[in-house]
Amino acid sequence: MKTNALTKKKKEKKEKKLTKSELDTKTNSLLEEYLSIRDNEEALRCFKELKAPQYAKTLFFKAMMMVLEKSATDRGAVSDLFVALSKDGQLGKDAIAEGLDMVTEQVADLCIDIPMIYSYVGRSANHVRASLAFFDNLLVMFTATNLQGFICNRSPL
Repeated sequence: MKTNALTKKKKEKKEKKLTKSELDTKTNSLLEEYLSIRDNEEALRCFKELKAPQYAKTLFFKAMMMVLEKSATDRGAVSDLFVALSKDGQLGKDAIAEGLDMVTEQVADLCIDIPMIYSYVGRSANHVRASLAFFDNLLVMFTATNLQGFICNRSPL
């Protein structure tokens, strides 16, 4: 009986969902680690272990925001990570759309501090678009936030 109770407690502990604060902390750590080692397989495994598919849009947003002031290499690595996560089924088109919408809401406020922000976000979005077939149809979803104009008209790609 004690063994069953211990096993049950361990299972409950393993299945415990992370709080938003815990997800934020773990995501930031995972992204920083990814940028230092650039191991897609390790990143895919770690993000899967979070067991929080509803958090994918926030992951996209946090990753984009994290690399805006970093190097072009880091921005490219995060774009590659988005493609890998998407191909692995962890980052769907809805999460990309919602995450990108969250990013575009911040752009106007950040363009003073990051003058090339339109270019950076546009290049990242275009990299993901070019790598994922479904993304071509996704641009239609952005008419409300004018992302098409954001990518095509404001960003010198």
